[in-house]
Amino acid sequence: MAPGFFHHRLSRCGADVVTRPLLDGTDVDPAMVSLVLDRCAEAAGQLHWTAAAVR
Repeated sequence: MAPGFFHHRLSRCGADVVTRPLLDGTDVDPAMVSLVLDRCAEAAGQLHWTAAAVR
């Protein structure tokens, strides 16, 4: 998780160990970026899109 709302909530939950945020200002591993994009594309491909009226 990136620093922000959910990371701060996890930090306050009382857990003994919480991993650092994935996007904490350090370099992001290109393999991680590829994995996220691939999974998003796969999930989007499984959606049943319908045409919506544009106003």
